[in-house]
Amino acid sequence: MSISAELRFSETRPFHAKPLVYQKESLLVLNCSPVAGLCRIISNSMNKLISLAEAEREISRQLKKTGSERVPLAEALGRISAASVRALQPVPGYTQSTYDGFAIPRKCLKENDDICLYRLQGEIAAGDIRNQKCNMGSCYRIMTGAMVPSGGWKVIAQEYCLEKDGLIGINKDQVASSPSNIKKRAAEIRRGALITPAGCCLIPADLGNLSDTGHVDVEVHRRPKVSFFCTGNELVENPSAEKTQKQGMKASSNRVIISGLVRANGGSADDCGTVADSADILRKRLLDILNHHADIIISTGGMGPGKYDLIEETFRYLGGRIIFSSLKLLPGKAVLFGVLNDSLYFGLPGPPHAVKALFHLLIEPVLLKMQGYRSGIAKKRFQAFLSEDIIMRKSRKIRLLEGVASHAKGRCTVRPARFGDAANCYIFCKTGRVHYSKEQLVTIQCIAPPAFLSAGPF
Repeated sequence: MSISAELRFSETRPFHAKPLVYQKESLLVLNCSPVAGLCRIISNSMNKLISLAEAEREISRQLKKTGSERVPLAEALGRISAASVRALQPVPGYTQSTYDGFAIPRKCLKENDDICLYRLQGEIAAGDIRNQKCNMGSCYRIMTGAMVPSGGWKVIAQEYCLEKDGLIGINKDQVASSPSNIKKRAAEIRRGALITPAGCCLIPADLGNLSDTGHVDVEVHRRPKVSFFCTGNELVENPSAEKTQKQGMKASSNRVIISGLVRANGGSADDCGTVADSADILRKRLLDILNHHADIIISTGGMGPGKYDLIEETFRYLGGRIIFSSLKLLPGKAVLFGVLNDSLYFGLPGPPHAVKALFHLLIEPVLLKMQGYRSGIAKKRFQAFLSEDIIMRKSRKIRLLEGVASHAKGRCTVRPARFGDAANCYIFCKTGRVHYSKEQLVTIQCIAPPAFLSAGPF
């Protein structure tokens, strides 16, 4: 007779002679034989399939924001502000002219028929910091952006003015009807006004406003460091067409895919190369990567049940804590998420289409939240009309298809992406479905990165 039961460890410890480590609070399913006095592990309860929503919640519980740093404005494009920033000085900082022309007082020197005459007192160029004064009946020639003299009432554009013998003549109606063409001090931004809130992705306009208001640098969240490697005996570090075709090898395209996705979402990409399907080599590489002190570690490949799929075993051997290892999602049946030392660990399957999908759904939100990004973190899933039929194999899991969404005439349409298309969304296909008809509503999720987040210096 045997009895199945659950066991929760009260401490972190290795189990028997096998090089596996089980963390405190790990929940295991055991099969116990009272006669033999032995217990056999059937499975770790965390290996059960969980939904995408459950996975997102589990990941959120492990998140920590990165620290902050100050960077020059010239290096801040695409970075996330770590604190609200207010104006140190007003904009403009002085009352200035908005036209090339003549700054005149309220009263002219004299009137001649319909012409107001003013004595030309001098000239004020942009950058002239002298405190000038418009005396009664006198005026100044002034340039755009120059400081308006005290007593200056209006700036009349030069095309409406006539200069002769040191006098400036302006039509009386023009004087009366002309706008002031003067921008008062602090007309645009007051000292102390909010320039950028915390959690804002800095775009060129923000950087210009910060510079205008007296800032030379800004406090931003540190870029999350993401170390990644790809496993597989078939992968080559520096592929060439001749080498891959003759020897049955292939390029590790996941490395460039992950590097691009990490940088596009504000992270710092640490490419740790390819690793052969060897337990010893894999352990050594992971131990080396732990010395990089990455916020996130990503691996691709080695997630199946095969002889050379060693990621989960190695992760456990090094003391990693598994949060989940399978999703009710295709791709995603074999995906690992856990914590290794202080790093979040994502073990992704090998196929590039699966790597892209799982990165967008699971890792991209993590990168944004780590940086304190407050706008659009939760990628809204919404409905769109199919522009063509979809036929696929039946599945007991939700299936993700790359899609191309567009918006026209007040409605959103989507179709499956074809080779060479720039996919901008994923289509969620429900379990058990094999056919979707044109014009049918489906759920989609956008995968485009936030504007300008990918524009920073790499």
